[in-house]
Amino acid sequence: MTSPAILDELGEVLTRLGVGDHEAEGYIMRIMEVSDVVIPMRLDEVDVRDRGDVKILECALSGGSDYIVTGDEDLLSLGEYRGVKMMRTMELLERLSTNEVSDI
Repeated sequence: MTSPAILDELGEVLTRLGVGDHEAEGYIMRIMEVSDVVIPMRLDEVDVRDRGDVKILECALSGGSDYIVTGDEDLLSLGEYRGVKMMRTMELLERLSTNEVSDI
């Protein structure tokens, strides 16, 4: 799942990394093809260390996500936000391999 704000940020990051406009647009279009793109509800009162992470929480909540899989320490420090659990990729893989996460 993704949102327009997340896709915009991805485009900016790809540009900073030196990816050409045409190639970056191709990546973004492919992500849009395989993802649900949601128009998130706005969250005004969110206590996060990095305000840039609000768009991730907005997307997850608006899309009905149960998990955010991330390496972002600011998001991980939340543990859970309004029922959405934060976890690292390795934790997700471990849970999947032991069938602890059946709703993914």
